[in-house]
Amino acid sequence: MADQPTTSIYHDDHLTITLSTQPTTPGHTLAHLTNTTKTPLFSLPKPTYIQTLLKLRTISTTLNKYHRLTSIRNTILTASNLPSTDPATYDYTFHGPAGDTNLFARIIRGELPQWRIWEDEHHVAFLTPFPNTPGFTVLVPRAHLSSDIFALEEGAFERLMRAAYCVGRVLVQAFGLETCGMVFEGFEIDYAHVKLIPVRGDGDGDSGEREVFHETYPGYVSSLPGPSVEDRGELVRMAGEIRRLIAEE
Repeated sequence: MADQPTTSIYHDDHLTITLSTQPTTPGHTLAHLTNTTKTPLFSLPKPTYIQTLLKLRTISTTLNKYHRLTSIRNTILTASNLPSTDPATYDYTFHGPAGDTNLFARIIRGELPQWRIWEDEHHVAFLTPFPNTPGFTVLVPRAHLSSDIFALEEGAFERLMRAAYCVGRVLVQAFGLETCGMVFEGFEIDYAHVKLIPVRGDGDGDSGEREVFHETYPGYVSSLPGPSVEDRGELVRMAGEIRRLIAEE
């Protein structure tokens, strides 16, 4: 019996990646853990967590080539300054020029008020003053790196993911939650950063809400499904092309 057409673009023992059948934007892709039952990301053993994120980084490079996302990203980049606060005891070391006026560079140097909750030799985490849920945290490296997270040099990417693992677990423990959301967006501020969002409630079931389909970035990302794909054959064809690109990497 012939194999059924699939929208899957990658599969291994830890990770399965597919093109969404309910996309909100061209190339909307979903990744989920393989052979697990509702295992939260931050409950994985650290080596598995790092391996999973490194693989996502690799696949995203292929997707970027396929969809030409870099040119779209550069078109919609904007500058946005957000106020913050911090105690005088924090480490204000910034691995870059003192004249860097980027918001995150200034926060790291202690030039702006901020609500810093965690730091290490290479990173700083602070609460955003504009949260959509209590504990919404932004994690940034002490060096001004590109906001295209999956295009970072592998060492910098892995260090950032390790830091995100630590901060994510801190938030889970602090609020008595099961898990924490992690978002890489980075279109408003061209400086590598990770958004860590405490998840309250189990989120089980389909609320019936849908996001509209966007050809270009609307200024936000959503975890809601979009409208069902009408041309599933085209999605299957696209998945085949991406699988071939992955095999060639």
